[in-house]
Amino acid sequence: MADSSVTQVLFFIAAITVAASLAGVFISISNEMAQKLNQSADSLQQQTSSEFCIINDPARMPYDGVYLTLYLKNTGSVLLDTRGMAVMLDGLYQGNVTKGAIDGALDGWDSQELLSVSVPATLSPGDHFVKIFLADGVEQSMEFRI
Repeated sequence: MADSSVTQVLFFIAAITVAASLAGVFISISNEMAQKLNQSADSLQQQTSSEFCIINDPARMPYDGVYLTLYLKNTGSVLLDTRGMAVMLDGLYQGNVTKGAIDGALDGWDSQELLSVSVPATLSPGDHFVKIFLADGVEQSMEFRI
């Protein structure tokens, strides 16, 4: 009888040890998942509050034969950074764009402020496509006609 009690106690201690080890692993995995979910939620919240729109009339784009001028409005609720802005015109990256503040300072693009972007381009008459990307992943596009 004493032999079976010792065996049962040993099995009980082994089961508790295994259960505690598994609980530690599950808690560690749960903490990592919670941290990644928080990071994803923060990133998504930043993107949803970072919005802008191209306010040009697609039928009357300001183009003087050398520069295409785009007017952008920050419609989000946060200050946007224009330093990482990329412009693609008809699928080609335009690296020599000039940005200018219309109402506000150019060091940051605040909510409801307007920004002009001059893109050096040689455009033929017809349909064209422009896409603007910000550093935080927000993008806008527009089809227009010259």
